[in-house]
Amino acid sequence: MSKKEARFEKDFLEKVQGLDRVWVPFKMESLSVRGIPDRIFCVNGIFVAIEFKKDKKEATKNTGRIRLQRYILEEIAKAGGYTAIVSPDNAVAIFDDLKRISRRGGENE
Repeated sequence: MSKKEARFEKDFLEKVQGLDRVWVPFKMESLSVRGIPDRIFCVNGIFVAIEFKKDKKEATKNTGRIRLQRYILEEIAKAGGYTAIVSPDNAVAIFDDLKRISRRGGENE
């Protein structure tokens, strides 16, 4: 992970931790299973899986690694979780989604 990506991830997660009904665990070990999202956490009872990329170009690559990451995110979404590949280009929209989830009235829509 580049320094730029690591800083972006840290800043984004600091904002997320300020939301209501959020649990963000410590970072998964960097030598974890290939394809597992960078961060997994809960927002108001919803399982959230986020993959961080340093920019839009990196987020839209179609290499084997990103294809595996997308596949895993798709499987999590099929099971009812919220997933996203986040870069500085879409961070505000993803944060707004998480904010809406945190404010839901307890039902898992």
